[in-house]
Amino acid sequence: MYPMGKLPVPMPPPGEMLRRRQAQRQRSCSIQKLLGLLFLTAGVLILVFSRFLMLYRNRGLGMLPTANDGDFLLALRLVEEWEKDDMVVFRYGGELQLGRIVATEKDEVMMDDSGSLLVNGSVRNSKTLYPTYAREKGEYPLRIPEESVYILGDHRTQSRDSRDYGSIPVEDIMGKVIAVVRIKGL
Repeated sequence: MYPMGKLPVPMPPPGEMLRRRQAQRQRSCSIQKLLGLLFLTAGVLILVFSRFLMLYRNRGLGMLPTANDGDFLLALRLVEEWEKDDMVVFRYGGELQLGRIVATEKDEVMMDDSGSLLVNGSVRNSKTLYPTYAREKGEYPLRIPEESVYILGDHRTQSRDSRDYGSIPVEDIMGKVIAVVRIKGL
């Protein structure tokens, strides 16, 4: 007779125990492979975003309608030559900001009382719906120095840009925006 409350535990057939152990080892290997794949993927993403791409979240209304407040922007870091109309993320005063290059080195920038932006004597109001007025501290016409660019926001009345900071050295440009991801309600 068995002691009270204890029943014998039936032994599985010999082949069943072997199958259970093999299944347990396979699950363990699968988990290890999954963790290894996750670590490899994380490493590749860290490398890509530290060297080749950057993710920037826009703050403010200075680039409306191109980029809204809160939109995420993907920027390419590997650009060596900057062109007019490139939307870029740049550093000024220790902060990242967003703007559009309107003039490059050796260009002459002029703003008139009608709200027109003139670069090298030609009206340049592409990509913007808003007038461009000079700010008090700038003197125009302005010649852009070598290794510098002139950056303005698309929403010219709301942006802080080269009219406030002056020309931006190209070494302070962090990347060229290649994609805008609209974020609604976040």
